[in-house]
Amino acid sequence: DGKTVTVNLKEGILWSDGDPLLAEDYVLGITRTCNPVNAGEYQYVLTNIVGCDAYYSILAGPDGDPDTTEDNPAPTDPSVEAARAALGVKAIDDTTIEFTLQNPGPTFQTLLTMWMAFPVPAHLLPDPGEAGPVGPDAPDALAYNGPYILTEYVEGTSATLEPNPNWKEEYSPVGEAPTLDTLTLRFIDDFSV
Repeated sequence: DGKTVTVNLKEGILWSDGDPLLAEDYVLGITRTCNPVNAGEYQYVLTNIVGCDAYYSILAGPDGDPDTTEDNPAPTDPSVEAARAALGVKAIDDTTIEFTLQNPGPTFQTLLTMWMAFPVPAHLLPDPGEAGPVGPDAPDALAYNGPYILTEYVEGTSATLEPNPNWKEEYSPVGEAPTLDTLTLRFIDDFSV
């Protein structure tokens, strides 16, 4: 019926810290996007995943803000756990993810390539409501699964990337290892520039 999407991951892919990249990491990434406690702004893009809106709504509470009302349920409340368990994303095994959609979604595969569906290292951030590391120590507190890893982050100024030691050429769509030794991204928060 077009409402079930199964994704098979390549076996043997590693996070930059050497831990295996698993289906549960993708499930956690989706769960974090559907969790308003993380202050994500793109949950609505995943609204077609069964239960994403309900999980978001129950944590956001009656006013839509998870931080401003005592009426919001605690993350350990049974209703929150039930909403999380009802999310339409499951790890079938270490390399198989199953998505259940509310409606057939011809663009769903494209949505999975966007940042709101990126995996989160479950071995480092197992709680979907836990804040990610920030500040100068953030690069060392995280693991990465792309061709480059974050080696320095200066809030509001720049991010520096270097090749991921666990990235293999066969992961690349063009069959090549990263070609840059260092990549520095400068943030310019001035629309006139």
